[in-house]
Amino acid sequence: MAVDLDAIAGLSIEEVKAAAEKLAQLKGWNVNSLKGLISCLPEIIKHTEAIGQVKDLTGAEKQEVAILIILKMVKLPWWLPLWIIKPLLEGAVNAVVQAINNK
Repeated sequence: MAVDLDAIAGLSIEEVKAAAEKLAQLKGWNVNSLKGLISCLPEIIKHTEAIGQVKDLTGAEKQEVAILIILKMVKLPWWLPLWIIKPLLEGAVNAVVQAINNK
């Protein structure tokens, strides 16, 4: 049985959004901006890692869930294709995961 990653991301969005907004308020970031959201990436990654342990997700599946959460939090302009944004988000998620692992 395949795991529905979009459903997992959908169920997580409210909790992640609340945590990101709380962190952004404490730090003075605008979570609705791309810069603010990127600043909240470690929180999104930590939440995704926790879900991954519970749901027994692979690394690639956890990365996809994190990207889906980000895409649900930030509405992309209609003219910006997903095939351009997705590799950038994958790189950002990988960089944050690597930074967290190196701590």
